[in-house]
Amino acid sequence: MDTLAALCSLLFLLLTQNAAILGQLDNSIRGSGSPPPAKPPAPSLRLQPSTPSITHFVNDSFIIFCQTVQKDIDTKWRDPRGQTRENTKGRVHIEKKTMGLLALVFEHISLDDRGNWTCEVNGNGNGNRNVNVEREFLASFELLVNQKISFGKTEQVQSVREGRDAMVNCFVEGMPKPEVSWLYNGEYINTVNSTKHNRLSNGLYITNVSQADAGEYTCRAMRITPTFSDSDQITILLRIQRDSFVKKTLYGGKNPALP
Repeated sequence: MDTLAALCSLLFLLLTQNAAILGQLDNSIRGSGSPPPAKPPAPSLRLQPSTPSITHFVNDSFIIFCQTVQKDIDTKWRDPRGQTRENTKGRVHIEKKTMGLLALVFEHISLDDRGNWTCEVNGNGNGNRNVNVEREFLASFELLVNQKISFGKTEQVQSVREGRDAMVNCFVEGMPKPEVSWLYNGEYINTVNSTKHNRLSNGLYITNVSQADAGEYTCRAMRITPTFSDSDQITILLRIQRDSFVKKTLYGGKNPALP
């Protein structure tokens, strides 16, 4: 009896192990037959060139394309103010190309063109609007516009009166706005905590002008950004008018103290 019980126990153990092995094989076979995980769907819209931001200078021209993966949908461009661009002529206009391309054309870029431009789905092939598709499928880029440094209507020969406070005008233009420094006859002017010179947004303020202040003033503009750096300058000849010159001009050469 003991021998029979031992044989039964051994047989039960073998059956249990075989069942576990068969279960593992069955799971392995089922797993190998399962389909691979689905790939994420390709974006419906693609920009060419594809970049989150594009930098240009004022008066530059460039073109960017919005391409649809599906041929049965239409697209449109929105400007930074959210307005749909539909005009096919003008400084900024659209052009419909083949192969599902909608071009956005900039001719002579201006500072007003700065901001986020978006290409989005306009509807399906039968002309019906699909709000859900519009929200899901869009492509956008930010247009960054730089303006070259210039000095506007700055006069290169300026005159001020002796014995008074005066301004050496320098009208610097540019975007991003440049940093301005001043030189007098080639020497740097330190305007920090100075009682003689004060640097303002439109020029150099000089207190109590004298003949010693006459000469060449250089207005230098410079800027350094993550994408570029540049500088420019203009030299201004400052003339000091004596009081005697002003009096002769006003009174025709006569002594104003005489009757």
